[in-house]
Amino acid sequence: MYSDRISGTVSQRILVVEDGEDFADLLRAMLESVGHEVQVAHNSLEALAFVENSIPDVAVIDIGLPGISGNGLARRLRSSSRTAHCRLVAMTGYGGPDALAETKAAGFDVHLVKPAEMGEILLSIGHDGRLTRTWEAFRGSSHAH
Repeated sequence: MYSDRISGTVSQRILVVEDGEDFADLLRAMLESVGHEVQVAHNSLEALAFVENSIPDVAVIDIGLPGISGNGLARRLRSSSRTAHCRLVAMTGYGGPDALAETKAAGFDVHLVKPAEMGEILLSIGHDGRLTRTWEAFRGSSHAH
C-alpha cells in the first residue's frame, strides 16, 4: 500500500479474478477511478502466474471460476508465504450459509454476494468513507449524462 500525499487516501495493488469480462472491466474501472492499481485475471491459473511476479494487497475473487475454483485459489494464496497476508474478498452469486462457511474455510476475509453495491466493495477492500463518497460522487455524475 502507498499513500497519495495530495488527497491523503491509500492506494492499493488489487488483483481482480473474474471470468466475466464485462464485470471484470467494470470493477477495474471503478477501482482505478479511486486511485488503485488494478490487474485482472480471468481464471485461477492467470492469477497464480500474476502473483509470481507481483504481490497484491487485496484480491477480489469470483468463486465460480472455470478450472480451479475461487475457494481453491484462496487456499493456494493463503498457503504461500508470499501471499498469505493478502486481503481476500469473495465475490460470488452464492449467499447461503454453506457458501459462507466454504469461503471462510478457504481463507477469505470478506464474502460479498453479487450484485454487490460499489460502496460495499470499496469498504470490503479496506477503504474509509472518503473513498466511498468519492465513488458515489463519480457514480452520480456518470448517471447525469
